[in-house]
Amino acid sequence: MAAFQSALESITLLKNEGDALPLDRDEPILVIGPAANSMSSLNGAWSRTWQGTDSLIEQEGHLTLVQSMREHDPDLRFLEMGELGVVHDLKPVEHLAKTASAIVLCLGETPATEKPGDIRDLELDELQLQLAERVLSSGKPVVLVLLEDRPRVVSHIAARSAAVIMAYRPGSEGGRALSDLLYGKENFSGKLPFTYPSAVNDLTTYDHKHAETIGPDWGPTGFRPQWEFGLGLSYTEFEYSDLQLEKESYGLEETIELSVVVKNTGDRSGKEVVQVYIRDEIASITPPVKRLRDFQKIELAPGEERRVSFSIPVEDLAFVGMDGKWIVEPGWFTVMVGGLEAGFIIQ
Repeated sequence: MAAFQSALESITLLKNEGDALPLDRDEPILVIGPAANSMSSLNGAWSRTWQGTDSLIEQEGHLTLVQSMREHDPDLRFLEMGELGVVHDLKPVEHLAKTASAIVLCLGETPATEKPGDIRDLELDELQLQLAERVLSSGKPVVLVLLEDRPRVVSHIAARSAAVIMAYRPGSEGGRALSDLLYGKENFSGKLPFTYPSAVNDLTTYDHKHAETIGPDWGPTGFRPQWEFGLGLSYTEFEYSDLQLEKESYGLEETIELSVVVKNTGDRSGKEVVQVYIRDEIASITPPVKRLRDFQKIELAPGEERRVSFSIPVEDLAFVGMDGKWIVEPGWFTVMVGGLEAGFIIQ
């Protein structure tokens, strides 16, 4: 149960245009891709074996994504594409795509760790790119599921996909968790724990400097990630209001007390990660645009609202100064929660 719950709450919905998800059990769904029927793609490395590709993983008795989806839909259509890195026969793709109402495309990378996991290029391999192009050219809504050790560049694929799911390495119960999320039995609540780059060699993080937003040449080389740290969609909607600070100024030894009201404005229950970011507006060293200082995960029923409170010690706003030591400088700060902002002063 713990493995299932861990996978369920980490898998992250990054895009869902036109309510492509959840899938309709009464519609013909095609699942395709080398990661769709693979336990090693779910478990990754250091799972019973070093690199995680040994056949021992297949003997665990757990279900792959396709096997789990068939528990929801026995008539699910699946095109076996072989293992990652193997030449695929793409001829059947076009025919099967014509008969499907939606396609679940499962891509990723071969599990690896330590030196065998080193790569020179964040692009997916050419074989998977060819498969993706054939699937996307079908004109059917495509749900892209990514099972990978790290963010591989998928900007050209994601732009044409109706929905995108970052599944990471969700573990032995990841197939069941993914399936329940795809069909809407469970709700997404994961948030992206890193900034997902949109291009190779474009790894600017969410806590970048203000000057890095536009890039050194005032061109397209600034902060333009595929998806930003902290992003994660849900099958319901959450509304933030009434951000309150206990007071407007704090001493260096005090604790910042703040709260915000979060309401589930959708028609189904959901969990939301309430994230508190704080920006140091002026400092002796150029400050980041924001830094995550606290978060809480809450669950709300449809229409339910709750005031969520946070206590953040002022010392948590410290940064490494010019002398190499941690310091909190007096000055003006901004707290940001769910699109709301409030200012305060450190004296």
